Amino acid sequence: LASKNAKDVAIEIFSLSKGYNMSGFRVGFAVGNKKMIQALKKYQTHTNAGMFGALQDAATYALNHYDEFLEKQNEIFRRRRDNFESQLKHAHLPFVHSKGGIYIWLHTPPGYDSEAFEQLLLKEKSILVAPGKPFGENGNQY
Repeated sequence: LASKNAKDVAIEIFSLSKGYNMSGFRVGFAVGNKKMIQALKKYQTHTNAGMFGALQDAATYALNHYDEFLEKQNEIFRRRRDNFESQLKHAHLPFVHSKGGIYIWLHTPPGYDSEAFEQLLLKEKSILVAPGKPFGENGNQY
């Protein structure tokens, strides 16, 4: 909605699922063009029985304490990343250091594309990874 005149023709829908660790809660909101929001509200009234009050309270708390939550969450993910990367280094497995997000790009070994390596890890080590091929032309080497 930051674009010029966007509020006249658009709405933004925001979910608390990933960024607030509220996956499965189905909590979110929409902002923007008033008529569109009213139409969305009318639709929701006829298709949804409402939100459990405790989930609304949790969402309100999360929105009001996001900076504090984000700091703690970042530290948790930073420790997880550092631990995982340490284990990859110990195993002499090449990877791309993750500067953000929750993913690490692990290089496929010579002779493997991403899907063959994914199958090898699953069958031999019971490790489930996502092959890089769907992420574009260069993804097949991860």
